[in-house]
Amino acid sequence: TGQRGGDCVKMLWSHYDGDLIEVVQSKGGKRLKIPAHRELMALLEEIPKRAAVILTTRTGRPWRQRYYEKQVQETVEACGFKGYSLHGLRRNATARMLEAGCSYSEVMAITGHSTTAMVERYGQEVNQERMARSAITKLERPENGN
Repeated sequence: TGQRGGDCVKMLWSHYDGDLIEVVQSKGGKRLKIPAHRELMALLEEIPKRAAVILTTRTGRPWRQRYYEKQVQETVEACGFKGYSLHGLRRNATARMLEAGCSYSEVMAITGHSTTAMVERYGQEVNQERMARSAITKLERPENGN
């Protein structure tokens, strides 16, 4: 969902209707309705509904943010990635949407960023590569002598 860890641990089953997840962000209080990615929908279908919150321990207790951060870190490392932080995953979600061709407004509709400046900051590498490729494509056009 591209949300902060603190917002993920507060997500309730009642906020998910099988298609959209409604989030009220703790930073700024912005209310978002985020369509669930098909992979997230499949995962949510597998999770037992033991409590009001979505993320619970095996015993049904709500995750705390530190536990969430630890679980994310262990999962990321188990997948072979090192050096990722929870915030890095939020940044990565932003970059992935930009790589997919999403506009800044579309990214902001998911992440809840208030300004394009933050999205731009997170997506500098993506934009740099895209702009560089665009420049080379233009230079290689036949009308430019190539």
